[in-house]
Amino acid sequence: MNKSLSYIDFEPHSCHEYGGHNPDSGNIRRPMVVLSNSIYNKKTGLVIGLAITSASKKFQDNPLMVPIMDQKSGIHGYVSTINLSGFDFKSKNGQIVGKVNNKMLKKLMLAVNNILSVE
Repeated sequence: MNKSLSYIDFEPHSCHEYGGHNPDSGNIRRPMVVLSNSIYNKKTGLVIGLAITSASKKFQDNPLMVPIMDQKSGIHGYVSTINLSGFDFKSKNGQIVGKVNNKMLKKLMLAVNNILSVE
């Protein structure tokens, strides 16, 4: 599952966490890039990754938001490197719809490493 583009239910959420697009209308799904490796995913049933937002102009010059465009899945927008999220893939109705390339994966992993690194 590592490197996968997936849709997953982002509700319920709280405060600064990313949520679904519009929970009132039943749209609770959001695309994400799964960063956790397959061994972790299989042993725990969990995935760790970054949400993708479709807002475009708002994040155009924000270095913490990485542009993404995947023709095959139709996912486009910005990967938010500021909110690393973990989910139970099965209970949150996860669905793999594509993959990111190695260049994108390295960029995202570097951003996460910068957040988690020891100072």
